[in-house]
Amino acid sequence: MGKSDNWTDKEVVIAFTRMLRTVVMWVPFLMITLYFAVVKDLVFFDDPDIPTWMHILFFAWIIIMLPLLAWITFKKIWKM
Repeated sequence: MGKSDNWTDKEVVIAFTRMLRTVVMWVPFLMITLYFAVVKDLVFFDDPDIPTWMHILFFAWIIIMLPLLAWITFKKIWKM
């Protein structure tokens, strides 16, 4: 058994911090998006009490944030 079997190995720590950064970034985004989609009912246009601009703002949030978070995840955190 070599030195690489140790859990405090530098590569394991780097991989763990990358995973932690990814989770810390994606989980709040998904929680916020699902909250506004399901609880505030911004996904469906059938409620006349919700103005159209709020639906547009919600979908703009998704369209902007998904590629941005994917870019940060793959290019900055995981360096792919």
